[in-house]
Amino acid sequence: MEQEYKVVSDLTEEEGRDLAEFLGSRMDTPILERLIETRSEPVGVMYRGIKYRKDRLYVGAEYNHWYNLSSWSKDKAIALGFTFEDYVPEGYYEDMYEEWYGEYVELGEIKREVFNQINDTIRKVLFVLEDGYGFTVGNHLEHDRFKDEQEVINYMGSWTITSLEESKNDKGELYTIARLSPKIKKE
Repeated sequence: MEQEYKVVSDLTEEEGRDLAEFLGSRMDTPILERLIETRSEPVGVMYRGIKYRKDRLYVGAEYNHWYNLSSWSKDKAIALGFTFEDYVPEGYYEDMYEEWYGEYVELGEIKREVFNQINDTIRKVLFVLEDGYGFTVGNHLEHDRFKDEQEVINYMGSWTITSLEESKNDKGELYTIARLSPKIKKE
């Protein structure tokens, strides 16, 4: 199989491979986590478009990504596209079912009525971080499949929601803009 990526910085072969694999699978490795943690830098404004729980979307709430690494973009339009994808974070339906009913069931076992009720708990959100910090993929790797995403990978981010604003995309579909600031660590 032909390699879809090319390392364009001083990354090791192993770091380049793990980074390229992460872009497709979103599966991180200890090598990749160490790379992102130690090589991150200020990137300015960055955006993350996702589906997010309505009950956790309020000013003052904490936002943490559910894995150690999270993908953002320097391009608002790219991130907004992810906001409107059909993707819902892996395990969300099962976790909500367990929270509501006290037992874990597989996704295929959730009845359509309950599935739709869980869908009603999700909001389309564009997170905005003004002074972003992360690992800019394009500075280190050229990748055939992801070259236009302007991707920034963040390690162990923790932020506070500072404002919420309703907006609409070009098609008139509603979403929420959630502005973030770094969470202040209490000593």
